[in-house]
Amino acid sequence: MKAIYEDVSHDKNNTIKIYEYLKPSFETPLHFHPEFELVYIIKGRGIRYVGDNLSNFKEGDLVLLAPNISHCWMDAADYSGECHSIVMQWVPDVLHDLAEFSEFENLFEQARRGISYTGTFSDRVFPLLEGVLQSTGIGRLQKFIDLLSQLQAEKKYTLLKSGLLANKTNLKSLNRLNIVYEFVKRNYASKIYLQDVADAIHLSKEAFAFFFKRHTQKTFFVYLNEFRIARACSLLKDSDASITQICFNCGFESLPYFHRQFKRLKGRSPLQYKKQFQ
Repeated sequence: MKAIYEDVSHDKNNTIKIYEYLKPSFETPLHFHPEFELVYIIKGRGIRYVGDNLSNFKEGDLVLLAPNISHCWMDAADYSGECHSIVMQWVPDVLHDLAEFSEFENLFEQARRGISYTGTFSDRVFPLLEGVLQSTGIGRLQKFIDLLSQLQAEKKYTLLKSGLLANKTNLKSLNRLNIVYEFVKRNYASKIYLQDVADAIHLSKEAFAFFFKRHTQKTFFVYLNEFRIARACSLLKDSDASITQICFNCGFESLPYFHRQFKRLKGRSPLQYKKQFQ
């Protein structure tokens, strides 16, 4: 899958671009662009990449991103519904030089690491996003400022990126990362050898290990375990499969190892996690 630099087109009559995404899947590959972006998930679930962060997403997921952060949303392999989101983008140079926007300086700075909002707050923000979507001209700008004020005031959020990874990754590296991510998505349930992944992007094992650590701040097998645990979480919530079945269906070869990795990443056992959703 070729990575793309997304050239976001803007309506000359609206500084703020906002639209609904409605397709059978989230199909945009890992990419970056020079605009701020706010994404609200109306329908869909899967795995979200923001810089070096990998997390599950579901309905109600709300994320604010600063410019040039590599990101993408991938729907879960077992999700068969439609994928529906609202995406809002704006160019910082156009608005952020205004004196009135100085009060949002902290919000914009935090967004350099990606901000995730969930729960009741993201539900409250959804009508504001709809208001921006349905308005134009000065009315859209006013509703946009109201929305930023709500984001600025909210104290419960999660910063996604580690802060160690540079926001902008070159196109060649993004292309390679996309190939790796797609390889893992197709093969995570099977045993994966480092040489197989390295071959997919035409690198030696040693060069691949260096490349992946440099661009993600983690080793490939740490990332692979994170992906498998994220898939396990989805199955624990949404399927009737046993914990043992989920362990092996997600590519783990040892049940004790699966339990150790799950507790390390989620702070609880798979059974404790599953009981939250029963």
